[in-house]
Amino acid sequence: MTKEFFQTRRKGIIYTIFVFIATAFLLLWLDVMLVGRISAMTATEILSVFAIALGVSFFYLIRYIFFVKKAKICVDDEKILFQNNNKEMIFSLAEIVSIRSYTGLLSKIFKTKKVELETKSHILSILLCEEDAEIFCSLIPEINRSVLSGDELFSGKEKYISLLSSFVKWTLLLGIVIVSTLPMVVAALQSWRSAGFYTLGLLVVYLVLLLTDFGRHIYAYVHYMHYKMNISEKGIIVRFGKFAKVENRIYREGVLSFCLKQGIIERLMGLYKVSIETKQKSKGLSDHDYFPFLMKKEDAYQLVKFLEPQSLVEEKDRKMPIKNFVPYIEFMFFPVIAVVVLSVFLTPWSLMLLLPFILFIIGARSNQNYKLYGDYAYFSFGILVKTALIVKYTDISASISSSNFLSKKLSLAKVGLCVGQYTRFFSVGYINNNDFYELSEKLEKKVDKDI
Repeated sequence: MTKEFFQTRRKGIIYTIFVFIATAFLLLWLDVMLVGRISAMTATEILSVFAIALGVSFFYLIRYIFFVKKAKICVDDEKILFQNNNKEMIFSLAEIVSIRSYTGLLSKIFKTKKVELETKSHILSILLCEEDAEIFCSLIPEINRSVLSGDELFSGKEKYISLLSSFVKWTLLLGIVIVSTLPMVVAALQSWRSAGFYTLGLLVVYLVLLLTDFGRHIYAYVHYMHYKMNISEKGIIVRFGKFAKVENRIYREGVLSFCLKQGIIERLMGLYKVSIETKQKSKGLSDHDYFPFLMKKEDAYQLVKFLEPQSLVEEKDRKMPIKNFVPYIEFMFFPVIAVVVLSVFLTPWSLMLLLPFILFIIGARSNQNYKLYGDYAYFSFGILVKTALIVKYTDISASISSSNFLSKKLSLAKVGLCVGQYTRFFSVGYINNNDFYELSEKLEKKVDKDI
């Protein structure tokens, strides 16, 4: 049985309100530019501005009513047909990766709901009245909301640890920059006053970056207020928002890969930041809308076990052999030569510039690891932030290898993985050639299976 839904005409009213506000603002701005300030504007000018804005919005509404065709969406047991002007899209229900519904302040007033469907190749967005939106969503393959004990996860106080993590991250970077550069600056300028201005400039940059990062976290706390997540057999339901209600539903089959990230503070407190890649990621919904906050270890593992039941996320990383990091020396060859030249002709304190390179090697070795399992691969990489990537071979779209002189001598290959239709790229570091050949064979079997 086929059901038809039409995009609500209330969308035209909402757009007309925005046209009125935008036109009035533009005219007021132009008038202020002419007379110098708002207080110099007469009542007649102000009334004229709003009258013109009202006329423009009226003509826009007439155009929308008589000349813009209503978008139509038809749903049956197997597929969805979407028609909008001259555009037509048809896709099966099995292609749906995730569903998102959004109810903002204006949507509450006009009793509408915006629904977005993410498929493997398209994004479908339509504004429906509340009644039609509920019926429409009920026709899509349902993610069961039957929740077992412990399967409903909330964001607790651990989300505020992200502020401390950002502070430690930027402070550590500031410390590394000051320690590695300040002695050289003092020796070169031979003036503590000039070096003080240099340090002050670094502090200004540090504060700007830190406050920007803090602002990003505070925005997330407000935007994702009342965040909670339900895990069921078919997928994940995420809901958040106080004034604007948002619900995201993502199907388990639509997840290509996922990452577990930990900074220095997160490791000390046993917290993780989880992100995912879906089959239509780059044009799809933001991953940040699914898991915006830090999670407790048990919650993150529960989510990972749901996404990939066979994954061994609790397995501790083994230390990588030193030879896997020798190829990085070749990338640092020219910077190191430059530092040595500076130390000879400028000041020996220039050798302190080698500190970031040394810390890079130490951080890379402590965080890099990989292991190839039967159906999926596990990669760990990163410097300040450790990222654990878990991806099935069937979901890897391409693997890229490169090598330099040292890596060839040591039988190593630098590997990058492309995931998804729009190729999210992960650089996972150097691995043994034999392991890369094994990975390539698994991907070739996947291609043969697809053919």
